[in-house]
Amino acid sequence: PRTHDEARTLRPRDWYANLLAEPRLTLHLKAQYKLDPGAMVEEVLNYDDPVEADVPCRATPVHDQTQRRRIVEAVLPSMGARGFDYDLDDWVEHGPMVEFEVEA
Repeated sequence: PRTHDEARTLRPRDWYANLLAEPRLTLHLKAQYKLDPGAMVEEVLNYDDPVEADVPCRATPVHDQTQRRRIVEAVLPSMGARGFDYDLDDWVEHGPMVEFEVEA
């Protein structure tokens, strides 16, 4: 959830710092994803109705600790199954997290 500079000072990851500076982005969806703007993580993957699209979005940092914990608890077990080590509390406290809102 964190990265360090040469002095071992904690700093945000580059992608996160870029989104904080400029929250507008284009989300490039590949064929295996279904566009469902209101979906949570576990609802986004849908191989029955694949879509490819470039979707204009706005990124908003997620700061609410309860919401962050719920999201991290949904995502990290699959990462652990793929061999990633993780500390749930560290990810909730320090992991960069943004919500994408589709812009009309």
